[in-house]
Order: sequence, then structure tokens, then C-alpha cells
Amino acid sequence: MDPGFDPSRFAGYAAMMFRDTQSARTALDVGFLRDRVTSEMRRRLQAQYDRLRSGGQTPRVEHIDIRAEVTEAWQESDRDYVTACISGSLVDYTIDQTNGRVMAGSRTHPRPVEEFWTFTRAAGLNFWMLSVIQHLAMGTGDDPADTRAPEVV
Repeated sequence: MDPGFDPSRFAGYAAMMFRDTQSARTALDVGFLRDRVTSEMRRRLQAQYDRLRSGGQTPRVEHIDIRAEVTEAWQESDRDYVTACISGSLVDYTIDQTNGRVMAGSRTHPRPVEEFWTFTRAAGLNFWMLSVIQHLAMGTGDDPADTRAPEVV
């Protein structure tokens, strides 16, 4: 890891990436994340967005209240890696494009967020790219105690 690596500054970048990824999701377009995600992550996200689009569904994300904290940083095989824990809450729901009915989630109840986002780059002063998202707390927002099993994107 380069000696100038600043975990608190990186936490700000991770939080910004979380918000930008939510914006990409609501637009159903991973395009503006292209230079900030690995090719595998881009394919996975676009596949999710395509499934929603083909199902006539539109995701909505509002009232994002999150914080990020670097949990580990390491170097392996000439690559740098950083994992940040993203935690907090947001209002997250999916609507039917034809009638505006809520199909999943809640327009009014925030759901908890607890995710680990791993970023990578070629060792040195190169751009960080999101490579893995591990969801831990993914309640629907309908029941504050509702969480799903961990999922890796």
C-alpha cells in the first residue's frame, strides 16, 4: 500500500461510490460508473439493471444516511485492496412502471444497510475500482427486524 494512503479520505470515496451506485441503479444504467468499477462488477450490476428493466420495474432510493469506515487494506500480487464497511439506512423500494404500485420495499420505512465494499487497483497511485459488494443487512423496510442472508454482488 502506498505510504500516502489515508483511510479517512478513502472512507469518503467509498461513501460517494455508494451514493453514485444507488444513482446508477435508479437510472438502470451502470454507464457513468464505468471507470470506477471492475469489468466483472460492471457486468453484474448491468445484469441486475437489465432484469429490473425487462420486468417493468423501476428502483427508487431516497433518504440515504450512511457512513463508511475502512476495515482492512492490503497488497497482494502487485494489487492494492481496501474493504470499507458501509452502514446506515435508506428508503429503498421498487415500483411497477405501468401503474406506479410499490412491488418491493417501502416508500416510508428506511431499511438498514450493512455492506462491505472491496476496491482494488494496480499497486501504486492508480484509480480505485469497486470489485465486490457483500450485503449483510438487507431488510425490506417493511419490518425493521427483517434481514436477508449475506449476498455477494
